[in-house]
Amino acid sequence: MASERLDAQVAAIHGASRRSYGRERIHRQLRESGPPVGRERIRKSLHRQGLRPVYRRPYRLITDSDHEKPTAPNLLDRRFDDWA
Repeated sequence: MASERLDAQVAAIHGASRRSYGRERIHRQLRESGPPVGRERIRKSLHRQGLRPVYRRPYRLITDSDHEKPTAPNLLDRRFDDWA
């Protein structure tokens, strides 16, 4: 009975956050609004219901290796061409 009630609360918070809240944020919100619930119970509830946070930030490549700028001198005389 208690697990079903917790599942309903977790699902409601997760849905209200547009599926962006994970275990930590849900735990923080439940701690403010009701009886104490452990992080592990919240994790199990999320897993049982198949709920996962959705990350909305796209992957961006920030290194530009295709340039004609000079590179640092090879002071240690390392052989970078021998990589196999």
